[in-house]
Amino acid sequence: MTTPSAGSCAQSWFYFEGSCYGYFRNPVNFKSALKVCRTVKNGTADLVSIHSEAENAFVYNLWLAEELYLGQLLWIGYYQHADSDPFTWIDGTPDNYTSWEPTQPDNNGGNEDCVAFWRQSAADDVDKHWNDVFCGSVTAPFVCKKAP
Repeated sequence: MTTPSAGSCAQSWFYFEGSCYGYFRNPVNFKSALKVCRTVKNGTADLVSIHSEAENAFVYNLWLAEELYLGQLLWIGYYQHADSDPFTWIDGTPDNYTSWEPTQPDNNGGNEDCVAFWRQSAADDVDKHWNDVFCGSVTAPFVCKKAP
């Protein structure tokens, strides 16, 4: 058996620790981002799940390299079915890592069921934290993840 490598990922996808990551710049809502991920690469991708500080930094820095502006969001595949449910990864992988902003999740307005990276200032480039946000009308770029 061979070990996957950077060459295992399609053009414009990025390899990190056994997975391929695709950055999608066009801002869409959470549901549309999920649909795009599940449509590309013959249905083998999903919105990114993050399972370590290193992977969190990789995804954030991938976004940062794509002309990031302050105040932007980046969808990740962490969400809750309903306000009373726990947050889970959309791809069903274990919930073994989080990187919430210190005051998050706060469910502001009672309908923040999706999660995104949030960058308000350059200081956020150190922490690389997440915020719960409204899934429906909020639009953001996103990252898809798939096996090589």
